[in-house]
Amino acid sequence: MSTRTALALVGVIIILGLGVFLLRRPAEAPTTSGAPPSSALPPANVPPANPTLLPPPGVPPAGSAPAPSLPPPGNQPVANPAAPPPIPPTTSGTTPAGALTIRIMASGFSPATVSVAQGTRVTFRNESADDSWPASAMHPTHKLYPGSDILKCSTTEKNAIFDACGGVAPGASWSFTMSERGSWKYHDHLSPSRTGTIIVE
Repeated sequence: MSTRTALALVGVIIILGLGVFLLRRPAEAPTTSGAPPSSALPPANVPPANPTLLPPPGVPPAGSAPAPSLPPPGNQPVANPAAPPPIPPTTSGTTPAGALTIRIMASGFSPATVSVAQGTRVTFRNESADDSWPASAMHPTHKLYPGSDILKCSTTEKNAIFDACGGVAPGASWSFTMSERGSWKYHDHLSPSRTGTIIVE
């Protein structure tokens, strides 16, 4: 056998041995560093599947019932507030300023004593069968009420004094406004026994 043939056989044997070695080599063992292979890591900047979207602050989540609105502090309405008790009417017995009628009867004045407010217009209505002359006390001067005097009945002042200055016929009447405060007695000048009192408050 020549040298060239021997070298060729050695080369074939080496190639065959190398092939057998490669075929019998075990698979590469996994690394023990604890880190997963690079192929197992998710790619960067990729959002996770089915992300949960959060609403901005102050906005309720979709599908939730809106929160009830509340009145500002201090303005809450009071349920069924109690009504204040009614104010009872005054019972002073004084007739308010306005008008009052005193009846002249056979038995005398009715009412004989009355309280009125200052400025009340008092009307004397004759319901008797005879003439009547209502006037301020005292008989016969008629000077008790301020400014009154029977002597003024013949002057232009007669409409300003507490004096009818003459008889009031049956069915007729005479009026005077009580402007002075006090207790004022009066009488019938034609029948002095008929008297009365007007209290002006």
